[in-house]
Amino acid sequence: MSDNVIILGAGFSCEAGIPLLGGFVDRMLDYAIKKTCDGQPLDSSDIEIFESAIKIRNDLDRYHGRAEFDDRNIEDILSILSFDALDGSQEGHEKLTAIIRRLPEP
Repeated sequence: MSDNVIILGAGFSCEAGIPLLGGFVDRMLDYAIKKTCDGQPLDSSDIEIFESAIKIRNDLDRYHGRAEFDDRNIEDILSILSFDALDGSQEGHEKLTAIIRRLPEP
């Protein structure tokens, strides 16, 4: 048995075209605006998912006066949505679930 350990970081898959978390939202916005991915047109269900995610992200604008966060960073977006869901509102829970499951907003 070998004592070697291989540790892969978040950037390991970057060369395969998978965005790092810091660039994830920018890539999502680009796909949504162009309605294409790597030159291929998105199907209507993908467009609906992207448009729903952008709407949810834009709804977070109301937090900018109360919390410092980067609305182009998926980790910050998920954190704000998590706090919103913890508030107990059905809408907050639905938005978090929509982003996590990649489904259109209910």
